[in-house]
Amino acid sequence: MSIPEKEIDWEALAQSLAAGAGLELWAPEVRAWLADGSGGRVLVACSGGADSVFLLCQLWGRRAELGLELVVAHYNHGWRGLASDGDAVFVEGLARGLGCEFLTERRAAETDGSTETGARALRMEFLRGAAKAQACGAIFFGHQRDDILETQLQRLARGAGLEGMAAPRPVHRFKGNEPVHLRPLLDLSAEALRGHLVRAGIPWREDATNADMGIARNALRGKFIPELEGMLGRDASAGAARTRRLLEADAVALVELAQVALPEAFTGSDSLVRETLQSLPEALSRRALTAWLEGHGLLASLSAAGFDALLAA
Repeated sequence: MSIPEKEIDWEALAQSLAAGAGLELWAPEVRAWLADGSGGRVLVACSGGADSVFLLCQLWGRRAELGLELVVAHYNHGWRGLASDGDAVFVEGLARGLGCEFLTERRAAETDGSTETGARALRMEFLRGAAKAQACGAIFFGHQRDDILETQLQRLARGAGLEGMAAPRPVHRFKGNEPVHLRPLLDLSAEALRGHLVRAGIPWREDATNADMGIARNALRGKFIPELEGMLGRDASAGAARTRRLLEADAVALVELAQVALPEAFTGSDSLVRETLQSLPEALSRRALTAWLEGHGLLASLSAAGFDALLAA
């Protein structure tokens, strides 16, 4: 959509969107998190694309009833030169138009953001740092239902367990003082989301690199998944969303069982008894060892193959 930025009444548009897109569209886990009084000052990650613009406008229109104070953050990867800078300008105009504090950062030339994995790591580092600096207890992300299947397929190819295949989660908590990650739109398809934006007259930015089939996620979205759905005659993204919910429930249950079977792995014990680990089903010993290594800051130093070798020993 090509409405000149200076003519956009962002507050009116956001109110219109919020009136037509209620919180019943949100993942119930996020609604429960907010109902517990966990709101307050939060960071909203906004790229300028349809998903994050929808989320920001909906959050702003519902901020009073949710008890939220919004800080908007945009990470400029600089992949597309002037177009990337245009995204940053667009998001800043949106944030200022809604009266929100705005934070941004452009990728330094010497950093490696040339791959999707590297770019994601840099973006997450910026967002988490910004959230902590602004005393934000949570970061809102605009991931929607179509993102689930794309993520599952990529992780399946790498070899992932329940936790990996259950991502992205609506509510993802981390140890320490890391902000909670919230994804309220995981039950809403990209098509439905854009329909709400069009009806409310809200513009967004289109990333031209989304058409580059040389990027794995784009190829999955633009070629593989449509072909898969055509062959199966069903909405694969809806099925993937249900699978994600089931896998998350199983993953949570297994962690709880591991905590009962080997509590010292989760309480910072200096050591574990190998015989006890060996006596447990692998699903429980794997989670106990993961928790123990993570608690001692050792997990990140192991590759997947290294962890498997340690568990086998």
